[in-house]
Amino acid sequence: MDDLDLVGWRRSVEASMASLLGGFQDKMGYPPSGNHLGVPAPADDLAALAVALDGRLPDSLRRFYASVGEVHLPDFWNALFITAPSRMLADVTADEVPRRITGAYDMDVLAFGGDGGGTRFVLGIPHGGPVFRAPLTDTANGLYKTDTWGFRHIADDLPDFLQLVERELHQWVTQERPPSFF
Repeated sequence: MDDLDLVGWRRSVEASMASLLGGFQDKMGYPPSGNHLGVPAPADDLAALAVALDGRLPDSLRRFYASVGEVHLPDFWNALFITAPSRMLADVTADEVPRRITGAYDMDVLAFGGDGGGTRFVLGIPHGGPVFRAPLTDTANGLYKTDTWGFRHIADDLPDFLQLVERELHQWVTQERPPSFF
């Protein structure tokens, strides 16, 4: 990910989350959940995911996993998750998880995260973009139709998506402005 400093991204996201979680219980009336950024994913997990995807694991996602591993932010807006590769293995073949989108876009995708409410974030494979917001809907045999209400292009690639998360998390913390991609 030459166009995104993952160490700097991690620092920025962790700083924003620390600000968000300071006084969280007093403000919200309940304690925060286990918000964290993961540790680098084991090489064996990345290799298994690449095999399950027939070698089509986007390099940007592979680099992200090798650095961050996963994102678990249940207290950022509705929630934001980027799934660890070890937990994605079952999704690669699950009929209810989008593996291909058709309609306005026609491509293979990988569901790599979600918002905690059923919406998934899917990434075009093998090129690593674009990133789409795919609301909960019937997915048959891994096929997802892009004419679903709320389906939309939210980033050109994974680095753009991660920068969007970083920017909008900071805006949520500093200005209480809801994120645009949920």
